[in-house]
Amino acid sequence: ECLMGATYDEVVADYLKTYTNYYTVVDGVQQPLSRETLDAIASSNIIKTLKTAFEVEDLTAADLAAEAEEYVKAIGLTDDEIAALKTNLAGETQHRLQLVEDAGDMLKYGHLVINVSTEDLLKEFAYGDIVTVTVEGYGAIDAPICSNYDDVDTGAALIRAKSDKNTVNLAINYGQIGVQLGIIEKAPEGSSTTYQVKEGVTFPIYVTIEMKEAGGYADELAVRAMNRDDDHANRATAYPGLTDAEYANFRVVGTTGMGENTLYRSSSPINPEIGRNAEADAAAQAAGIKTFMNMADSQAEAEAYAGYAETYYASQNKIFLGMPVAFTTDEFKAGLAEGYRFIASNDGPYLIHCTEGKDRTGLGVAVLESLMGATLEEVQADYLQTYINYYNVVDGVQQALTDEQKEAVKHIITNNLGIVFDADLTTADLAAEAEDYLTEIGMTDDEIAALKTNLAGETPQPTAPYEVAESVEAGDQIIMVYTVGDKYYAMTNDNSTADMLAVVEVTFTDGVLDTVDDSAIFNLETGTAAGSFLLRDGGGKYVYRASKTAVNMKDAGNDWTLTLGEGASKITYTGDATRALFIRDNNPLQIRCYSTQNWSASDYYSTATIYKVVTNG
Repeated sequence: ECLMGATYDEVVADYLKTYTNYYTVVDGVQQPLSRETLDAIASSNIIKTLKTAFEVEDLTAADLAAEAEEYVKAIGLTDDEIAALKTNLAGETQHRLQLVEDAGDMLKYGHLVINVSTEDLLKEFAYGDIVTVTVEGYGAIDAPICSNYDDVDTGAALIRAKSDKNTVNLAINYGQIGVQLGIIEKAPEGSSTTYQVKEGVTFPIYVTIEMKEAGGYADELAVRAMNRDDDHANRATAYPGLTDAEYANFRVVGTTGMGENTLYRSSSPINPEIGRNAEADAAAQAAGIKTFMNMADSQAEAEAYAGYAETYYASQNKIFLGMPVAFTTDEFKAGLAEGYRFIASNDGPYLIHCTEGKDRTGLGVAVLESLMGATLEEVQADYLQTYINYYNVVDGVQQALTDEQKEAVKHIITNNLGIVFDADLTTADLAAEAEDYLTEIGMTDDEIAALKTNLAGETPQPTAPYEVAESVEAGDQIIMVYTVGDKYYAMTNDNSTADMLAVVEVTFTDGVLDTVDDSAIFNLETGTAAGSFLLRDGGGKYVYRASKTAVNMKDAGNDWTLTLGEGASKITYTGDATRALFIRDNNPLQIRCYSTQNWSASDYYSTATIYKVVTNG
């Protein structure tokens, strides 16, 4: 009573009420107590006890609330516990709950998971209410109750209460609230989780939720809130108008400057969490995707998904980045740069995905669209398509988005891209902003140039002073086979890498190739059959594979034949058909030599990378 602000007279009167309820029964009937008797009871009991507890002589002159707070601290309550106690005694709407210690969403995404079901939370609150969440010992945050992360802007807090879930998440949209509050930290490289509990943090950690403003976010939420159905059993009834590819949020990126059928995006082809992985994997196979950029999973997480080894995805080129859903963090930037480098150094078609193909993928693709020359309207339209594919399921059937909902979705990607570019996108040069951003996250000019070349779907051609040869003639010298940006590369027999013909960077002076050691240059000679040729170095040696550990030189009595067309870039040794040279699809600067009995034509033939024999003028 003192703690909550009662006066001296109120405390005494309440105490004496017990005596007037119980005592002075005379001849079987309760009699009233005199004033003198009541004063004596109070003086010898409650007044004496409080004086001792509060260590004061005159309770009538004391600040009883302050004395009570000092007392409960002395018996061991913390400030947060006292605050929670006062909140509860004040009769305010709140829940005192706990964080889930080993929650997957905390250790993977950095959210804090609270042990209350959505059903129970919504018995006291409603979607659109703004509440104050106090994590005892770590701080308090005001947040609206929503069903999706994108119901708030990037960087804003929310309680994500998804239907039919046994827990709710306290989160920051595209952030890690657990890191911000000091509960978790980035896990070491090679860990099975992205985050770990910080040393010294102990559980249980208590949480209270109390009303701040009933319905304070309801109008904004009415525009943003859109439901999605992830139960695959409902696929036909919930999404009757979608193809399998659309249901999987799989599509080609066709904005200005992007190569035809070069870049794709989708939900995860391997993670069954949202029930669309089988459709996404099938669509990727139908499109002939060669290179996957996985923004969501580590390799260990990916390979642990049920059925992973049997997917088309598993047999292709891929990189696992395990990036957080937090665009401004160093981890996100480093992962994005690594993923873009992977695209720049591998053959397409390419597919970028996360879990839903919405948040991390949405930003990652938007940056590339901007880089290649897309308008803001194109970027917005592509991002909007994900919501058209997924959301606004009402009474079990998907409905068309309203104009207000479409504008809210466009605002999301405009806001997110504007944050990472640090620019007003309505007036910015998006291509220049994207290039600056790629430089900021650590990519070199050459890497950016190679990325743009690959996304444009171009096969780089030799540049002046070389010309494409009309025919192969004796005495022609090999040759530069590839350009990256403004750099030139020549094929040599520098065996610095096992099983491989290497390339070296060369330069030009006044349009003339600078001197290169003759012994490191192969001469091109015609063979005995039409279209055949020999690769001869200065010592008269020819290339063939003599072991699994090195590319050796040996005199040869047979010709090598060059096969183009459907079997692009394959070089066959005619005298021994069990050996062959070919250019690797996933690194156009490498030529490998394999035993043909260890591979099939379907594995390595590709029309995506065609090389032309050229001469030096």
